[in-house]
Amino acid sequence: MRQHDYSVDPNADRNQQLVQLFTSQSLYPQISQAVYDRHPRMEAPFHGDLMVRLAGLLPTYCGPNTDTDLLAWAEAQERTDPGIFLLCLHADCKPFVRSAIWKTIKHVEEPSRYDDDPELVQELVQDVWVWAIENLDELMIPGTAKLTTRLYEAAYYIALAWRKKQKTRRAAVIRKVYNLPSKAASERMARQLDEEAIERAAEERESAEIREEMEALAAY
Repeated sequence: MRQHDYSVDPNADRNQQLVQLFTSQSLYPQISQAVYDRHPRMEAPFHGDLMVRLAGLLPTYCGPNTDTDLLAWAEAQERTDPGIFLLCLHADCKPFVRSAIWKTIKHVEEPSRYDDDPELVQELVQDVWVWAIENLDELMIPGTAKLTTRLYEAAYYIALAWRKKQKTRRAAVIRKVYNLPSKAASERMARQLDEEAIERAAEERESAEIREEMEALAAY
């Protein structure tokens, strides 16, 4: 059922009436809560940006001055306005982007090399969102795959490209340092060095655990 907000000044022009209706105590909380309901991961600052963006788009609204119609219009902007679409995309897809990156850089032949590196993950996350902005028009076109799937895939390939670049660069350095004749030889040397590093790290962890256990026993 459509409900008019009678707090709107009937003598004001249309844009003023829309602003009064949008910011009224009856409608604004409904729109705000509806955004959170659709995008529960959205952080407060981005939610605020979205509401400001919606208010700025009010002059483009051509429907009736009713709560129901404005609520439907506000939801439609999430699919049609690039700025609002991006805010919603970020809220919905950010855990999938981070998960794809983390799994890609961790699932390597030398997993310990990438432990505890949040700065690297954050850098790759930013690369994914730059890609999303550059491809926003394409992302706004509905496809067979969910947006979360499309962003996960993009994050995976961006992280994979970084990993391949790191391996190539590392192999080139080893080939130069050890004066190895081929790329294959440098890759074998890299694997050997990483295996030795992993073994040393395991020994260090084991020694630390033993020391902690002995200190605990001594304190007891």
